[in-house]
Amino acid sequence: MITEQIEALLQEKFAEPEFADCFAVEIKLEGGKQLEVFVDSDSGITLEKCQRIHRFLESHLDTNGWLGEDYGLDVSSPGIF
Repeated sequence: MITEQIEALLQEKFAEPEFADCFAVEIKLEGGKQLEVFVDSDSGITLEKCQRIHRFLESHLDTNGWLGEDYGLDVSSPGIF
């Protein structure tokens, strides 16, 4: 399942020292093409961290073709809304 694959990728990213205090809040796949990933951290999530996580996930999605060529990806924090 794609959400489990995304969770595994996030755990890989969160193993990096600058992301060590980050954690996944929720991963949702809407309509098979819109992936929403909500992350947070103990020290507060920044826009820059969200962007870097987005780029990391996007590269894996593009390389592996898990959602095809036409998909949406949002990486955000519940606190950023």
